[in-house]
Amino acid sequence: MTEKLEQYQIEGAAFLAANYRASIFDEPGLGKTAQAIRARELVKPDRTLVICPAGVRQVWPYQFNLWGRDNARVVKAGSVFDMVAWQRGKIDVLVVSYEQAVGWAGDLASDFFGALIIDESHYLKNPEAKRTTAIVGPRGDGVGGIAGFASRVWTLTGTPIKNDPADLWVPMRLSGQTKLEFTAFQKRFFKQRVGTFSISNSVRPEALPELQAMIRSMSLMRTFDDVGETLPPIRLDVLPVDGDSRQVVEYLRQYPGLSERIIQSIEAEGRLTFEDSTHIATLRALIAEAKAPGYARLVTEELKSGTIDKLVIMAHHRKAIQIVADHLNQHGIRAETIVGGTSERQRELTVRSFQDDPRGVRVIVGNIVAAGTGLTMTAACRLDMLESSWTPADNVQAVRRVRRKGQKRPTFARFVMLSNSFDDSVAKIVTRKANTIVSITAKQNLAEAMAVAVEARSN
Repeated sequence: MTEKLEQYQIEGAAFLAANYRASIFDEPGLGKTAQAIRARELVKPDRTLVICPAGVRQVWPYQFNLWGRDNARVVKAGSVFDMVAWQRGKIDVLVVSYEQAVGWAGDLASDFFGALIIDESHYLKNPEAKRTTAIVGPRGDGVGGIAGFASRVWTLTGTPIKNDPADLWVPMRLSGQTKLEFTAFQKRFFKQRVGTFSISNSVRPEALPELQAMIRSMSLMRTFDDVGETLPPIRLDVLPVDGDSRQVVEYLRQYPGLSERIIQSIEAEGRLTFEDSTHIATLRALIAEAKAPGYARLVTEELKSGTIDKLVIMAHHRKAIQIVADHLNQHGIRAETIVGGTSERQRELTVRSFQDDPRGVRVIVGNIVAAGTGLTMTAACRLDMLESSWTPADNVQAVRRVRRKGQKRPTFARFVMLSNSFDDSVAKIVTRKANTIVSITAKQNLAEAMAVAVEARSN
């Protein structure tokens, strides 16, 4: 039985159908996938290509079963033979990962087709990245890329600005709202703030009205408040845990100034120098391994006492993820991991058990990249960031795995920090930034959020 769309979703589908190049930037959980599926049915393209992260490819066929009305033949690409079958018209909708799209770009960019849906389009924020040029071309306008062969191109993401407002260039260039090259676009709408260790962009106040008008012309971005949907309140906090921080302290002593460079870069939302990258990776791994055992013991007690029923844990390093999962399972608490190497089938089974079976998976311990996008885990109202991203939007995306449509309970997210260590400062910064994004996007549209960001940066 086909699910019924909400009125705002019908309006979103109509918006896409009325535009050859357009975007839906709705808050995660408002059903961007459903809107794109209905829009496709409205325009009746001969063939449709969906490009999405590998970890959510299985979501699209499932969503077509829920929302589709025309019995489209939808296939999650397993090999190049599926692509050939799609090109020959034997498949209506082909779902490929970004990696597959890059690998097959030569073939996909040689055959005209009806519609291209780019899911989680913030993956294309870097205009020079191989995946970006393969999909939207070297100049971002579709020419020379896969998008240039699609009659319609629709982009979907709940985080159009990952870290820098200039991330908007790709969807705006692709939609035709700007003819400016990336460098010219930056100069026209943004001013650069150069720090000691980083460079960050802020919107030029005098250019904001023009930028807002362009955004409204090519996209919809609605929050739960905008569409009359309500979500329970959310609270973000910091959770200190004990651990052996001696290795962390010793490592920082070997590289004087490293901690200051990291703090300044996170505050400025800039990039750290290439020379620091290896040291930073080592430092983060040391911190994760130091706090994982103490956190595992703490959360085991909470789960056994009944304080938490189901829980989602996000981290970055596989060793830390495994330490926590192993400890929980050893104490009779069923925990499953979702990391980069987890198969799509296993990922789907894990999430279904977590969501649908009260006696099934109780804890998901996921990698913030592999599990932080495209999955619904509303059976939990608690989420712990054992390790957090230094890109604020990534943390908000992770939190929205549990705080989205279908969540009936207040949500509580904790940023875990290693007590009395450098991790203390980092956790406080990323929590504050995540709180800022949540408070902005919960009440305002993108244009208003950018205005708030401009004001905040100038203070």
